[in-house]
Order: sequence, then C-alpha cells, then structure tokens
Amino acid sequence: MHILTRMDRTEQELENSLCKTGYSAEAVSGAMDYVRSYGYLDDRKYTRKYLECYRDRKSLQRMKFDLAKKGVSKDIISEILEEIEPADEKALIRSLLKKKWPGEEKPNEKELNRLFGFLARKGFKSSDIWSVLREENLT
Repeated sequence: MHILTRMDRTEQELENSLCKTGYSAEAVSGAMDYVRSYGYLDDRKYTRKYLECYRDRKSLQRMKFDLAKKGVSKDIISEILEEIEPADEKALIRSLLKKKWPGEEKPNEKELNRLFGFLARKGFKSSDIWSVLREENLT
C-alpha cells in the first residue's frame, strides 16, 4: 500500500518493486491479491489515465511502447485506445515544433537535425516529421 500511495503503478511495476525489496513470493502474491481486491491496482485504469495525460506530449507509438515496457498487455492497450479519441499527430508535431523553434528564420542543418531528433525521440514517424517541417517552411 505504501508504494501505491506515492503514485499509480501497473501490476508488473508493483510486483517488481515488492520482489526487489526482498519479500517472499507468498507475501508478494498476497499483497497483489489484496490491492487488486480493493481496486487499487487496475492496469486498464492506469492505461486510460496514462494515455489521457500524455496524448498531447507523446506520439501514439511512444505511448504504446512505454505502456508495454511498464508491463501492460497489448490487449489492454488496444482496448483502451479504441475507447479514446486519437490525437492528430501532425498537429501535435506542429505544437511541439513551435515550442522548440519559436523563431521565424529557418534553422541551419545542425539545428534541423536536433529538431528532427527531438521529435523522433517522442516517437513520431519520420515521414510525418518531414511533412510538417516542409509545411512550416523549416527545411
């Protein structure tokens, strides 16, 4: 319970955390059953909150990757994605680009590569990034 008071976690994250602290397998199993029974641990709810929170900062691909890394099953991710309206990725790229490059002048090649890398690390497709860069006359 103490671990969950600081922040929400997925089932896998909580289980890994408990195992690292040295609890026995029976204690970990009992604790997991206990928090599940009271609804404190719900990967569907966690996924929904995560997607709603980060949808205006990360690409869909990046969010899927992050959730899978946290131990959320692909079925749950797909199920929740069907319920949530997808964000317009090109509009999101434009928004992030304007924050990162507010100037009117064109960036030089080094700055352009940095902008591209920044957006690629957010998980956006390279074709979408280049398309927006061209539309914004930054290439």
